Amino acid sequence: MPQDVLDMEKIEQLKMVMGEDAAEVIGDLIDTLLDSGKSQMKAIKEALAEGDLETVKLKAHTLKGSSGNMGARELSDTCSEMEKRAEKGELRGARALQDTLFSDFEQAMLALK
Repeated sequence: MPQDVLDMEKIEQLKMVMGEDAAEVIGDLIDTLLDSGKSQMKAIKEALAEGDLETVKLKAHTLKGSSGNMGARELSDTCSEMEKRAEKGELRGARALQDTLFSDFEQAMLALK
């Protein structure tokens, strides 16, 4: 697993904040990210196909935040770049990131599990 997929310092911070229940709570957060992430990814794919950059921007922003909070650094960075391209009206540029986004999501979910 590439070292940059997860920010282990962020994971450790979560563990410290959550205390005794950290494993259970973090497990629940990972499950939530997986479920909501799948939904966000589907919406991004559909929005890119339709040329709906406003939805791409919104969904990428949402996924950026939730993945960043869980330490999924690469996924969060890719979401940030897609959000910027969508905000600038760069449909082709946003579409160019789709495969990377899906790959980063899959790697992050594997790493978090």
